[in-house]
Amino acid sequence: MPEATPTEPQAARPRAGLLCLEGDVLLLSEKLDELGYEVQRFPTTDALAFSLVDIGVGGADEIIASASNAGIRVIAFGPDPDDMAQIRTRALGASVIVSRDELFADVAAHLPSIV
Repeated sequence: MPEATPTEPQAARPRAGLLCLEGDVLLLSEKLDELGYEVQRFPTTDALAFSLVDIGVGGADEIIASASNAGIRVIAFGPDPDDMAQIRTRALGASVIVSRDELFADVAAHLPSIV
C-alpha cells in the first residue's frame, strides 16, 4: 500500500469584492483568479483585500462608500468616467478610478500586488 503523502494546508488567498455587469463577471472573475485572488460578489461581509466596482451598476455608490468606510481599497471603473463621475466616486472613497477599457486592457496594473 503506498504511503500517504502529507498535504500542506493551502494558504488563504486574498479576497476581492466584485460588483459589475453580469456580462463582465466571468471575465473579471477568471482574471482575478489567475492573479491569485478569491472572488466574492457583492453583497458580501467577508474580509476583502480590495473591491472592484463598476460605477454604472445599481448600488455601486453604496458599495464604494461602505467598503471605503471599512478601510477596504476601492478600485472603481466605468465606461468613460467624466469629471463629475470621478469627483463623486472619489468623494465616496474610491482609491482608483479608471475607464472600463483601461481596466480590461490590464487588470493587474490597477490591483494591489500580493506579497
